[in-house]
Amino acid sequence: MRVVGQVFPWDLADDPGRAETLRASGVDDVAVALNYHATRAVQWLPSGEPSVRIQRSSMTFLRPDPSAWDGGLEPRYGTEDDAISVESTIKIAKAAGLGVRGWLLVTHDDDAGLRHPDFVAVDAWGNRSAYAICNSHQQVARTARTLVEQAVKQTGIHQMFVESLGTLGFDHGLAHDKSQHSSFTAADVLFLSVCFCEACFVFAGNEGFSLDEVRHNVRAQFRQVCVDEAKDTVADVMSMRASANERTANALSFDRRVEITIGATGFHEQPSSFATIRAHSEALHGLCATLNSESQLGWSDVERWSQIESVALAGVFSLAANGQSLQQQLEASGSLGREKLLTDLYLYHVGMRHPDTLASLRIHSQ
Repeated sequence: MRVVGQVFPWDLADDPGRAETLRASGVDDVAVALNYHATRAVQWLPSGEPSVRIQRSSMTFLRPDPSAWDGGLEPRYGTEDDAISVESTIKIAKAAGLGVRGWLLVTHDDDAGLRHPDFVAVDAWGNRSAYAICNSHQQVARTARTLVEQAVKQTGIHQMFVESLGTLGFDHGLAHDKSQHSSFTAADVLFLSVCFCEACFVFAGNEGFSLDEVRHNVRAQFRQVCVDEAKDTVADVMSMRASANERTANALSFDRRVEITIGATGFHEQPSSFATIRAHSEALHGLCATLNSESQLGWSDVERWSQIESVALAGVFSLAANGQSLQQQLEASGSLGREKLLTDLYLYHVGMRHPDTLASLRIHSQ
């Protein structure tokens, strides 16, 4: 199993010594963010001081190539310095003995959502989620493919971790989110996460059910039913979402030399940045589960996917802030040993962690 640290370009470009620290701590590869949504990120400077970086909208850190985006949603580009940071990070990581992968987001794009409101998710009451592009639109699959093509062309990286492949739900907020004060139940959030855009009505018709009827039931049952009843109400929609996710995933299968790993789940829970995938395309390299959930659904995904031949299994793990090592956290969650099923273990935003917290990322049972 390879331990993969997920980093922003500036994590290493502004502090080259961090690459050697990660390598010494047990990281084998880094997955470099080649685009990202609006965020506030903290970077630890070599002096030990924190530096706060605010990115006010989604952007790609690749160089502009408008001619490549015919039929897709062209992203907002960062600065020339951002592109240089990507190039520098790749060189710094390789010099430290780290392997390098790309890390891409597809539908979590608040900038494209604001510029193209017809392509975003729409709830049962007509509210649009600017941060959530809906992949029922054919153009989204073309956008995903072009994004990967451009990433490979400009960086020379042939391993890509693709997150936010599916349409995001209500829990993925925008800016300084205050919705936690609105007393929503789990059923409410699920209902608010169902998309009713025009493309979804067409997709639902092709899938053989009435999205208009679902919208009527969502409105009637809002704040009236438990989460299990809500899941029954939107079951056809969640199945449709998986079909759209699989279509988008298959669009990435254009070059077998490029290894694509999809952030995914096999469970029809709340829509999230890990897209529901029911079937594995032979053209895709791997599937990656999220492993921190108390429900252990991510590990259940891994165990189920381990029955699929020729698929590389990966998981994303967020390190706790309590000083425990990776091994101690796996032991505490009862998961130690299960990591042997994985080809890759991604450590979420490990590039932002203080060096003092990177005492050991090795797992002795490997």
